[in-house]
Amino acid sequence: MIRVTNQREFDISLKKIAKKIEVDAGTLVRKVAFDLFNGVVSRTPVDTGWARSSWNIAFRTPDLSVPPKPASGGESAAIAANNAQEAKLDQIKAGDFPTVWITNALDYIEYLEAGHSKQAGKGFMVQRTLAETRADVNRALKALG
Repeated sequence: MIRVTNQREFDISLKKIAKKIEVDAGTLVRKVAFDLFNGVVSRTPVDTGWARSSWNIAFRTPDLSVPPKPASGGESAAIAANNAQEAKLDQIKAGDFPTVWITNALDYIEYLEAGHSKQAGKGFMVQRTLAETRADVNRALKALG
């Protein structure tokens, strides 16, 4: 399983931004979470499309389901988008700061993240998306003073 490091520090940064721009922290968490999700999905190499379509996003508890293998690689982004829509956003109330789970339960997803793909290098999906998002959050904090 790929784990995020410094999660607590990241959460604190998001709360600071939310407070400074007077936005509900839960709203900001959802925005950042879906940006992360979309970044990871779009960076997932496509051969059969199964790895891309197997990304899930959930709040509070992880979704470790794996969909059937798509008929074509082109279907994979649509399946992942549907997974995101089913994340039950309407259950998150104002002021709520839930744990966000972005998961992929395929047995070979860690190999793809480790660089075992001719289409993408090591850390291309998750680590690069996290690094870019952290940089965006840090820029936003600096801009807000």
